[in-house]
Amino acid sequence: MGSCLSLCFPSEKPQQQAQHEPPAQSTLSYAAAVAQTAAQAVADVIKTPQQPQPPPGAEGMRVIRNAYVFKMPDGDTFTCDYTDTNGEKQTARVRIMAIDCPETKQNFGKQASEIGQQVLLRTNVTLYVHTTDRYGRVVADVITQDGRNYGEYMLQQGAAWHYKAYDKRQNLADLEEQAKQARVGLWSFPRPLEPWEYRRRKRQNNKNNNQ
Repeated sequence: MGSCLSLCFPSEKPQQQAQHEPPAQSTLSYAAAVAQTAAQAVADVIKTPQQPQPPPGAEGMRVIRNAYVFKMPDGDTFTCDYTDTNGEKQTARVRIMAIDCPETKQNFGKQASEIGQQVLLRTNVTLYVHTTDRYGRVVADVITQDGRNYGEYMLQQGAAWHYKAYDKRQNLADLEEQAKQARVGLWSFPRPLEPWEYRRRKRQNNKNNNQ
């Protein structure tokens, strides 16, 4: 996927819209499952750091190393500081490539944000930059300080959808399908709604209300 790719990710998170209720299980057992997922996210990153490995097709891509994540409002966007090749300090807003997390007010939205924060917030990451979107955000694959691909990890946890409209990598589609079959994370809910469809419906409702 080259740097000429034009991506149009939404700039703001929408407000609440009707969602399906969690599957028939006790509130206690569901909360325990969420807590276990979040705890595993923390445990997974407490490892001996490894050399970050580039994603497939990374040859020729711009790479930003040792970017410090200091703000992360949700599971697929963050703000970081880094030093450029001229030794100048820079700040970048980042939209993570290939995934789309549930919106905060969707089912599993808050949990997805928490998992992402536990993995990335206040850590140094490596960015493999695909492009800059129309909102000025760097769109990048993110490699964690322990050498994992963050997008892959979120798909494995059922904390994100594979954003197939903008990314065609089969391995990511496979990870999403595996999480779906295992009914983990957002897939534990009946008929989960894609976040891009959630946003589209929200925009349409706002338009109708303003007419």
